[in-house]
Amino acid sequence: MISNDVAYWIESLDFNELRSACSGRKLYVWGAYSKGATLCNVLENKEFVVSGFLDSFNYDQQYCGKIVKKPDAILHEMPKPFIIIAVESIREEILLWLSNNDYYNVIDFLYFDKNVSQVEIRSLRGLYEDKYNNRFFYDGNSTLNENVRILSKGGKNIVSIGNGLNVVGGTLIIKVSYGSTVTIGHNVQISGEVIINATSGGAIEIGNGFTARDGCIINAIDNGNIVIGNKVTTGCRFYLTSGINSPVQIGHDCMISHDVSIHGTNGHSIIDLCSKDSISLNSEKPIIIGRHVWLGKNSTIMYETTIGDNSVVGACALLKGDYPGQSIIAGNIARVIRDNCSWDRQRNIVSTQSRVP
Repeated sequence: MISNDVAYWIESLDFNELRSACSGRKLYVWGAYSKGATLCNVLENKEFVVSGFLDSFNYDQQYCGKIVKKPDAILHEMPKPFIIIAVESIREEILLWLSNNDYYNVIDFLYFDKNVSQVEIRSLRGLYEDKYNNRFFYDGNSTLNENVRILSKGGKNIVSIGNGLNVVGGTLIIKVSYGSTVTIGHNVQISGEVIINATSGGAIEIGNGFTARDGCIINAIDNGNIVIGNKVTTGCRFYLTSGINSPVQIGHDCMISHDVSIHGTNGHSIIDLCSKDSISLNSEKPIIIGRHVWLGKNSTIMYETTIGDNSVVGACALLKGDYPGQSIIAGNIARVIRDNCSWDRQRNIVSTQSRVP
């Protein structure tokens, strides 16, 4: 499956102009990794001849049946080869190499990230729409100021923010790219620097009354999906990430302490050297956290984990697996240490009567 960012770039590419630019020249793809392989396949399906890959680190080997060369190795080739660069983000050392060797944008190379639209919104009132099919909406009576920044790459991105958003002592940064969606409910409270990041078709839905503190990062990458219920509160440095195989769902009225991590993906690939299969992608599964769950300080929730309603997760616990509701969960790997329990946001409750919501 072609990722949203690659699909967007291909959709906006004029293959006739590219064919003209490459005429009589060798064509190389810079980036011997999955995105480079995808672009190579697309180009060859369009009847381009790809001579090989360039990579500053993993050269003098084969990748996808083609030779991988160090960039300097092609400097003697005449005429000058054309390069399509498929490296994540803009890397200054690549731009410097291109400049030092008289490579000119469009004429001699195309840089994947340099050829897509980028939009930054620092003030929003009502609805913003643009020619890239981006739609950003704030449902408040006033104007969002510089405490909220929306950074958009590519097109078909949607950001919807409910009324009553309050950001104090920092900035809420919302990043969206290539057909991603961020929906924020009403009366959300942000304290300090908080980042919400949806990339390549990622979707994040945050419920009403959400509260986040300084250092909170929420990531939905590569078609990842995150749903956070109403009245969820987080401590400082909360980290949450979701990928295509590992959607994350957090129920209403959960309390998340400081330095909690929820890992829906491995972040990088783990490969079985015998079968050549991806161990990481095959193992990633959904995370479901029920209603009214308290995640203790420094706890870590791994993919393929379910936590039932009204449970308490102890400090520094590492969870992977299924855990029942109304229980206290602790340890590494965590286990149930007490059942038939719940908790309350109020302190010093003496009554023995259950206060389960």
